Amino acid sequence: MSLLNQSSIAGNISQQEASTSSAGKRLQKRWNNVNPDSMKTALWPDSTITYCFESDATREKLIDAFDEAKQKWADAGLPPSFGYKEVKGSACRGANPKNMLMIKYNDKGRLSTTPALPEIDANDPKDEGPVMNLSDAEDIGMLNIAANYAHELGHAWGLLHEHQNPAFWSGSPMANTYTGEVWSPDAFNCQNLKDYEDAVESVRKSIKVAEKDKEFEIYKLCINRNSAGDWGFSAAEYLPYTDIKARVPDKDTMGISVDDVEWASIMLYPSGPKQKEENMAAIALLARSLSAILAFLLILQVLAPLVAADPIPEAAPEPAPKKPKGSSGSNNNTTDDESVAAFGAIPDTVMVGMSFLAFLASRFW
Repeated sequence: MSLLNQSSIAGNISQQEASTSSAGKRLQKRWNNVNPDSMKTALWPDSTITYCFESDATREKLIDAFDEAKQKWADAGLPPSFGYKEVKGSACRGANPKNMLMIKYNDKGRLSTTPALPEIDANDPKDEGPVMNLSDAEDIGMLNIAANYAHELGHAWGLLHEHQNPAFWSGSPMANTYTGEVWSPDAFNCQNLKDYEDAVESVRKSIKVAEKDKEFEIYKLCINRNSAGDWGFSAAEYLPYTDIKARVPDKDTMGISVDDVEWASIMLYPSGPKQKEENMAAIALLARSLSAILAFLLILQVLAPLVAADPIPEAAPEPAPKKPKGSSGSNNNTTDDESVAAFGAIPDTVMVGMSFLAFLASRFW
């Protein structure tokens, strides 16, 4: 899905903007987003996100990367008619608090955003309106702080994940209506997600699921988004949306292929940061062990001559007899002792190099 195409649904884009470029002509062709006509969700009035930070300290931490995230959307083709309005100080959450995006900071690596403007229960004090939770951790999401914030901004505009568009997915035992050619729930290796074992354990310990049904419930974790979401499993962020009312599909896009995916999309979610770390941890442990062993052997090589040195002076060795002229053999005049010394230096060099490489491996893995 084109970034520009996704941008078109955030508000009322003009026909002029939709026809000023070849990309603009495709604005209403394909998208994956909330559907305000069938969901209890509204788009931002005047195509403008009104937001405020929960505190001055939060603003100071996030504002630079947040501004960079807004620019990423502009660079991706978001029309100038889409804008942002920051509310500061006492006016934050003032007269109309439910229609303002509250941006919060956390140091737990959590990224989440309310899609568009949800329906608010005015009688519920806990119903605080749209919220964006941001973190400045660099090992989560897109592995880039500004890119993470841009992704969350996409959700604030009402966009859903590129990879969760059912048009890209083929059928599965739980949903045979998909006709895409890109992904399949059956080929989704959700067992590699970090929280897979936790989700399985939650199912096994649950008293709400009959024992005879638990294995099937575990099976559904990896093929059905709703099931994954019910158990708080991160696979829900990857599996296709199953509620047709939660998006605005274009029938012409059903069954599209890998060539139709916008792989550079801001809304395409990577799986790397959520994958298990056991393999990388094993590699790091192996690298550290190798480094320690090589360092130990290197120390032994350095100390060995000192330990083996004879404190009693020995008589000078007799010179090696010269080979008679015309004798067969090598013309190299290097003595056996010199040859050993020369070749003995090579393992030292190799060991130093290997130790250095092992150190680098342990440092960066």
